[in-house]
Amino acid sequence: VKVQQSFTNQQLMQVVQCSGSDFAKWEAMQDLYTLAIDTLLSLDNALNDSAHIDSVLQQKVPFIELSRWLNDNMSRPELMAELLSLPSTETLLQSLPGSDILAIDQAREALTIHLVELFEPVLIASYHSLSSTVAAYAYEQHQVNNRKLAGVILNLLVHKTTYQHLANEHFAHSNNMTDTLNGLKAAQISQAPEFNVMMDKFSADWLHDTVVMDKWFALHATAHRDDILSQLTLLQAHPIYSAQNPNKVRALMGSFAFYNVAGFHAVDGSGYAYITNYLMQLDSINAQVAARIVTPLTQWQMHTPKRQSQMVQQLRRLLDKRSLSKDLFEKVSKSVLQYEAQH
Repeated sequence: VKVQQSFTNQQLMQVVQCSGSDFAKWEAMQDLYTLAIDTLLSLDNALNDSAHIDSVLQQKVPFIELSRWLNDNMSRPELMAELLSLPSTETLLQSLPGSDILAIDQAREALTIHLVELFEPVLIASYHSLSSTVAAYAYEQHQVNNRKLAGVILNLLVHKTTYQHLANEHFAHSNNMTDTLNGLKAAQISQAPEFNVMMDKFSADWLHDTVVMDKWFALHATAHRDDILSQLTLLQAHPIYSAQNPNKVRALMGSFAFYNVAGFHAVDGSGYAYITNYLMQLDSINAQVAARIVTPLTQWQMHTPKRQSQMVQQLRRLLDKRSLSKDLFEKVSKSVLQYEAQH
């Protein structure tokens, strides 16, 4: 196990259930999730075998032991929203260096489905309870906590086809931006056919608000779809998108590079090349934003040797560009020199 810890799995389960510190509970839960992902990574090509996954996790990290405790503590939405949130793929990569990021992403998906199956009764009951008690919108802490937990649970449930319809319902019944975005995110996660229709409605409702539309661009940019690069090109032609606008660039291209694991880290390196091509154009428009968005390419150290080579190849392409800005040159050249020193 690559995760460094001083507790056994059983002790971590005890911390979650018995600690008087909410932070300790959260930290223990994050460790359990990471250990489960590490366990799944050792299965190699068996991540599509749900029965095998269930069997292995039941032996190694028996989350089922937390079912009753979760059920008894759903009255604390601020805590449960945090405990039911798995670490991101990017965070997991930092804990599991050298693992392939797409394998981590696949293992994270498999773990999510496993957890939904285990906790399904309490999750669906809690979601319906939270949804049925929606009061007139008010920015009050208990409502904020309830909306957050409802969103977290929804994003878990839609991993099962049975519950994918909930995303559209959540969106349709929303009377606030948090619930609206939670519904859209759930539809995006489940790759629901209604996602584009929902996004079109959101765009029609909020086209006048350029700040809100940043959320729209980010949701499109982080969608898991085979034609994501073509989609990014189309979105750059949107009437309110402009490479001159740093917020729009960060919302679209930054979101893709930082948070679209499957798209940016495509096996053939096409995601790396796409961002590099864009940075070559952006550098002369806004060098500071370009230097920010190149960051994921300079984090090659955490990746497999093949990915490292692909990423550094694109960094070298940037260095070959004439009149590269000082901001971008300093960051890219330092990263390439570090790679060459290690190879």
